[in-house]
Amino acid sequence: MIRNDLVGFHIEDYCRNFLDCCQRRLGCRVDRVHNLVDVAGRTVKVRALPIGIPYKRFEEMANAAPRALQSSQQIVLGVDRLDYTKGLVNRIRSFEKLLEKHPEHLGEVTLLQVAVPSRTDVKEYQQLKEQIDLEIGRINGRFSTLNWSPIRYIYGCISQHELAAYYRDSSVALVTPLRDGMNLVAKEYVACQVDKPGVLILSPFAGAGETMHEALLVNPYELDDVADTLHRALTMPIDEQEMRMYHLKKREQFMNVDFWLTSFLKAMGELDFGEEQIEPLAPKTLGPMTMDDFDEVLNIRKTVGINSITYAGSDGLEIFHPDGSKFVQPIPEEYLEKMTRMCRQLQDECCKEGAWVENKGSILTYHFRTVPIQFRSAFKRSAAAIISKNGFKVYQANCAIEARPPVQWDKGRASIYILRTMFGVDWLERIRVIYVGDDVTDEDAMRTLK
Repeated sequence: MIRNDLVGFHIEDYCRNFLDCCQRRLGCRVDRVHNLVDVAGRTVKVRALPIGIPYKRFEEMANAAPRALQSSQQIVLGVDRLDYTKGLVNRIRSFEKLLEKHPEHLGEVTLLQVAVPSRTDVKEYQQLKEQIDLEIGRINGRFSTLNWSPIRYIYGCISQHELAAYYRDSSVALVTPLRDGMNLVAKEYVACQVDKPGVLILSPFAGAGETMHEALLVNPYELDDVADTLHRALTMPIDEQEMRMYHLKKREQFMNVDFWLTSFLKAMGELDFGEEQIEPLAPKTLGPMTMDDFDEVLNIRKTVGINSITYAGSDGLEIFHPDGSKFVQPIPEEYLEKMTRMCRQLQDECCKEGAWVENKGSILTYHFRTVPIQFRSAFKRSAAAIISKNGFKVYQANCAIEARPPVQWDKGRASIYILRTMFGVDWLERIRVIYVGDDVTDEDAMRTLK
């Protein structure tokens, strides 16, 4: 990390921790007043750059979403990945304490806990899920009546529109991780308070606790304190709710994701590069650049907006050069016809639970990121079988499957074509190549270039 010129953290506490590590573990000199680290004659700037959310987008979703919770009861909402750091067991037991200490809430308040599956193949996480299931079953068995259960539990993925409705319709958001970097749930809840304001309860062990001062802060390890804070939130006068939420909304609206991006760029602009640093970099940064993506080439070019570089789309099947010339890898006509039929078949048989098909012309992609994790394997197998049956190659991507026509072309072949076109057959003797990728398909290019 200290090989960078700027290191950004969510909050000042994390900056101080980093300075401590640099000093104690690495023996670096540090300036705690200006958050600087001196390492091998270089100065590294350390800055608190708290991440924000697309505030307006969540606000619009909350305004548009139909009512999700029809009950007249007050809803306490928890939204988390199923992870040890989120403190779900403590939260559930704290809610039990609330019902014990304040029986007037029996039948009137429900805890709605959304738990998004995480690391389901890890034994410890499987055991955590079992423990949570047992706790919820025990508490519901203890307090439930014919018309009311104290805890509603959703284990799975839900859409952002559905989530925005839950945020908006809940009386209280209970955000009590045992440790968290920032926690965007707290910010999203605030953005979705477009009707009657709710109350945010927040753990001081989340980064958001440092800036969201109007939330009710509570230690998640102290179950009785959490129960008392819940009671305070559920009985809070409306004028206090409005005052707290007004200031929370005002701050998060200002410190949104655009503010976060701008703060990063501003911090970068404060860096002091001497000539001895800039001159060696100059010849390296003037070399041509290529963008290679699975998206259509013109979409990539429009998104990036730089005309002086080469773009390759559809995993290299389409290449667009700066001078306007274009290369398209020929695909047999029969496979273009098959692709139309295959797309329709995938839509009819596999597009359930949020799965969808993206037709890029040369490549077809089946996306299952939003599918609940318990259905993914079956959906993936079905889609792969349809793709193979139609004579297309199956490529695994990140929460997606790509169907490619059986042509001898991929990102690796495309990379070689671009290098030969731009620099000639002796390109290997004249230039060095840096290839940066984030997907399984990028391994094709890396293998070929090696």
